[in-house]
Amino acid sequence: MRTIDKLANYIQSTLWFRVTLINYLLLPFSLVYSLIRNLRYYFFQTPVHFKSKVICVGNSVSGGAGKTPVVIRLAILLKEGDKKVAVVARGYKGVLSNSKEAIKVDLDKHSYREVGDETMLVAKYADVFISANRALAIKEAQKYGAEIIILDDGFQDNTIHKDLSILVISSAEIKNKFLIPAGPMRESLNTSLKKADIVIVPENKQYALQGKYLVGKEVLKQGQVISNAKELEGNQYILLCAIAQPDRVVTTARELGAIIKKKHFYPDHYSFSERELKVIYKQAQKYNCKVLTTTKDYVRLPQDYLEDTAVLKYYVEFDDEEKLREKIYNLFD
Repeated sequence: MRTIDKLANYIQSTLWFRVTLINYLLLPFSLVYSLIRNLRYYFFQTPVHFKSKVICVGNSVSGGAGKTPVVIRLAILLKEGDKKVAVVARGYKGVLSNSKEAIKVDLDKHSYREVGDETMLVAKYADVFISANRALAIKEAQKYGAEIIILDDGFQDNTIHKDLSILVISSAEIKNKFLIPAGPMRESLNTSLKKADIVIVPENKQYALQGKYLVGKEVLKQGQVISNAKELEGNQYILLCAIAQPDRVVTTARELGAIIKKKHFYPDHYSFSERELKVIYKQAQKYNCKVLTTTKDYVRLPQDYLEDTAVLKYYVEFDDEEKLREKIYNLFD
């Protein structure tokens, strides 16, 4: 890994998951970050209204909240109705996200390097339009007839009017509640709760969500379903992860009965080099096993490595999906 990647990995996997002297020393920078963010949000951004209904799915932390599976599940639920649905995303880490025009993602044409890895996952289930300028992408989606826009991320963007805001709370316990860069928080949880209409929490975690910002909010639980759980049970793997909070993947794999021989963690959205992959897959050959990874990491692997790779396939379900769908369709009444 390059030095900057090693630094990113340290920040995401270590610095942001504990509170030490270094975190306290970074607090002045967090205050500056908070000041700039608040000034921009409240004084320099004005929400633009669109003909389509905009459903924002966001979080409070920088990565690792499990937002993408929620976006996918929401897209599947809404496509079962009579409204045309599209997803708008920034295409994070994709070179086309900074294009002067909004891009409609084409899985047969685009790669993760062009549109981003998470975008590639979502595009399997719905039309996706990307741009660093979210308003531009929404306008492009409307040209294709989208009546409901699922805005992937955007809680901290006040340039878009949201008809409904859904806050996804991470399944991992956030011990460090400092703002960036001293911690992983984009904004405080209470600030996000204030904006949210619906709050989605993991069903296997107990959250004592209280306070005035929860009054009138709908709280839904999401469950994680592993579609290939039986395939993983009892098998040995070399684990390869380049996502935020990779320890959650380790826990899930072991709960399913998978035997993890070695672990290789990289920064979120990391592009693996050929040299790194050769070392990892050679190690898998030594143990006579496959490399286990996530669906998000899988889309970043070259074709030559796919046959020797197992994927932890999972999706989420909500405890009252019909009620959620009705709440969104009621926006049209």
